[in-house]
Amino acid sequence: MLQIPWFDVPAPPPLEAGDDASSAGSTSKKAREKEKAREKALGKERGAGGGKARKAIEFFGHMEIYPGSKKKHFARLRETTGVEFGEMLFFDDEKRNREVEELGVTMWWVPDGLDGGEFERGVGEWRRRRGVEGK
Repeated sequence: MLQIPWFDVPAPPPLEAGDDASSAGSTSKKAREKEKAREKALGKERGAGGGKARKAIEFFGHMEIYPGSKKKHFARLRETTGVEFGEMLFFDDEKRNREVEELGVTMWWVPDGLDGGEFERGVGEWRRRRGVEGK
């Protein structure tokens, strides 16, 4: 089970000043990268797939948004899905939610948001903890 929380990302100001006080563009590089990753996840990216891109959300059979304690949230997820804690991988930008690791969940902290590299590193850690690294 992969659990990715929903969180609002504050939008950057419409213009950023360059070193010479000129306008540097309509959004920051970081914001453009996040938007590109979001579009890719939603299947909006076009290219080699010839318009056949799948939405990332289609890969997941269970979605929940749960305020409050993540330990309670994951206990509920285990009850409703039957997936054991050790099978779960959780990406979050809030370090305090690492408490789920006390249950056996692998949590990968993504303070700057989730991108492909962070996703791969998180999956790698989950595999390492389960003893399936390199298989």
